[in-house]
Amino acid sequence: MIFWIKIFEVGTSGQIACLRHFHINRKNYVDARSHCNSLNSYLVPVKTTEKLEVLKTLVTSPDTWIGLDDLVTEGRYVWVADGDTLTPQQIADSFYAGEPNNGAGIEHCVAYRTAFQLFNDAGCDNDYGYVCEKTVYAPQGG
Repeated sequence: MIFWIKIFEVGTSGQIACLRHFHINRKNYVDARSHCNSLNSYLVPVKTTEKLEVLKTLVTSPDTWIGLDDLVTEGRYVWVADGDTLTPQQIADSFYAGEPNNGAGIEHCVAYRTAFQLFNDAGCDNDYGYVCEKTVYAPQGG
């Protein structure tokens, strides 16, 4: 049985979601994304400062996969949950200094780095903890 923790409201839409941090059985980005999908959830999108604050209190592992990557087009960061992209300003605000840098030409997936409490692009084959988000209530017509 999977226990979901950290229930919160998503923005002002009235949507309620919960998060689950998987930090013991670490996975690469693709496997983490697949595991979330198998739970009818998705790798967490961190699109607001409120969600970032929730992540700061939930995540304990040094690096944790979130649902953001530039796998299709280098430098175009896309949230896997809904296909939204980051603006240049959002990239500057969300990644720590010097990132994203596509180190060695292989860093296309994004992790939350606990030490800096910001994002870092990383090699998708790295085994990290990950956070899944599951919508538990979405108002009709909202």
